[in-house]
Amino acid sequence: MTAGVEELVSGVVATPTHGRWWARPPAGAPRGILVGFHGYAESGAMHLAELRTLPGLDDWALVAVDALHAFYDRRGERVLRGWMTRELREEAIADNVAYADRVLDQVRGRFGRALPVALTGFSQGASMAWRAALLGAHEVAAVVALGGDVPPELAAPG
Repeated sequence: MTAGVEELVSGVVATPTHGRWWARPPAGAPRGILVGFHGYAESGAMHLAELRTLPGLDDWALVAVDALHAFYDRRGERVLRGWMTRELREEAIADNVAYADRVLDQVRGRFGRALPVALTGFSQGASMAWRAALLGAHEVAAVVALGGDVPPELAAPG
């Protein structure tokens, strides 16, 4: 320790937290489940409103997942969400993939385990959709990523 400078220590603690998903059930016999992951400073409810504007999905269950990290907008009026930051990144990735698996467990149990599942994401949510598809426990038929990239840990070298 340098004279006059305190040594600081820190630790990382795993802790359970709760998340939420929103859904619009299919109008008729279900043909599939579309699960959406929103972008930074959005929410699952906001994302579900966007998913509902997509044509041709009346017989699909539309699901939007709230990111686990909540924060207030600048005026403190709305609760918004984000998936992760670069701090404790690996832990956040593991937590988010486990969370997505649990959401898919519930959603498939509610709407049909045999139905095809497609994932979509916007911005930060695009990376989350790729992670859920490639690192998660559920079989995924398709990924539609908008305004985001394949996360670096999943991208092929070169």
